[in-house]
This record gives sequence, structure tokens and C-alpha cells, in this order.
Amino acid sequence: MRILVTAAARYGSSSEIAERLGAALRVQLSGTRATVDVRRLDEVHGLDGYDAVILGSAVYMGRWTRSARTFVAANADTLDTVPTWLFSCGSGDDIPTPASRCADGERIRDMIGARDHRVFTGRLDAPRAYRRERLLAAMSHGRRVEDGTVARVDTWAVSIAWQLSRLETSGDAAVAR
Repeated sequence: MRILVTAAARYGSSSEIAERLGAALRVQLSGTRATVDVRRLDEVHGLDGYDAVILGSAVYMGRWTRSARTFVAANADTLDTVPTWLFSCGSGDDIPTPASRCADGERIRDMIGARDHRVFTGRLDAPRAYRRERLLAAMSHGRRVEDGTVARVDTWAVSIAWQLSRLETSGDAAVAR
């Protein structure tokens, strides 16, 4: 089983979460035939050969990045047929609470039948941000990916690995849904 973990990032938090998720999945799936590829979304040119996908996006002003939305639109048919998980990552007021208010992530989850959508708190690198984003960073104290987020990512990886192990053991794609 070949698993893709990818994220559209602007300042790095989504990529950090994708890397952490990929590493945790490798540990959880060690001893199986599963391989986990972690790649930036702009490096992914199709989903051929992948048996599962974990897709994330940075969230700005409550929206997924344009590149993530475009990727989903271009690959919706494939994402609808393989086990898919989604995550959203933002800082401060970009992350709505509860998670169900993250409109793009929830809409995409419903559109492609993804198994789950999680929302994580990331960071905004204020020196590289646009003026409006710097103001948001100041209000949220420019948080980095927090310890609580790391623990939540690790816990989610355990859940995903368990579901993937069931899928691989049964050999039945219906388990993925």
C-alpha cells in the first residue's frame, strides 16, 4: 500500500504537520508493506499509484489555499475512490471553532467522501506575511505549531494507521469508506 501525505502551505505550518503526520504513520505502519510519501502539493502531479491520500491546506481568512482547491477539483474523481483524509491548518482567527465551521475543508470532505477532516493550529511567520496577515499574527501572538497540535497529529496518525491496516488486511477497498 502506497500512501501520499501532502499539503498546500504558505509559510510552513501545513508542511510541518504533513511531515509530522508522515513520520508518525511510518512508525505506526512499520512491519507492514505500506510506504508513506510526504510531498509538497506543488510537487504532486497526479495520484496514480497511491492507495490512500492525506491532503492538507493552510487556511487564510477561513479558506483553503487556491492551489489546494484547484488540486481537489482536478483530482476529485480519484480522491473519491481512494481512502482520503483532510486537514486544515491556520493560526489565530483563521481557524474556526468548532471544526465544522471550516467551510472549505468540510465542503471538500463532503464532495469527495473523505473519511475525516481535522483542524490544527499552526503558525504565521510574521516577517514574511502580508500586512493583513501580520496583524492577525500579532493578535494571535505569532504562534508556531504547538505541542498540543503535535500530540493531536500523532493521535490522528494512530487512527489513520489502524484504518489503513484494516484495509490492507482485508484487501477490500470498501473498508476505506
